[in-house]
Amino acid sequence: MKKHAFTAFILLASLLMCAAAWCVKNGVFAPRAVRAETQAVVAAAPDWLWPVTGAAIAEPFGPVYDEALGQWSLRETAALRAEQGAFIRAMRDGRVAGSRETGGVWTVSIEHEGGMAVSYGGLRGGLAAGRMVSRGELIGQLAGDTLEIGLQADGSLRDPAGILSDNE
Repeated sequence: MKKHAFTAFILLASLLMCAAAWCVKNGVFAPRAVRAETQAVVAAAPDWLWPVTGAAIAEPFGPVYDEALGQWSLRETAALRAEQGAFIRAMRDGRVAGSRETGGVWTVSIEHEGGMAVSYGGLRGGLAAGRMVSRGELIGQLAGDTLEIGLQADGSLRDPAGILSDNE
């Protein structure tokens, strides 16, 4: 009897995952909430600077279906395409919260007033934690041709497109 209960549990869990994936794909869940939260962040901070000249959003934040794995995941950053070696500038005044290196590429996180933090991934080098930076200050260069921008407001992930769209 236990074997049948476990099989039924697995089938029910699979159905729920499929239903959730369909809802995300068709905009039933996250997109409306993400847009509303992003707009609230933008309304609170209209003075964001575009971090790199000549860039465009190549891969947006949000749900992504991986056909090879057959599953959904959340893309936690927006990818900006720019020229390799392009200079990256701080989007607002803030304090460097952290700087870490993974495989020769650096990610720098900067905390801003209002409980917001931006991470800049794909850099050639890092910055010392605790350092203060000014809006427009050079914080690094792209190691490749992609800058990964992540945004958190009050500890929750947000879509960075809202702070990028009006500030090119």
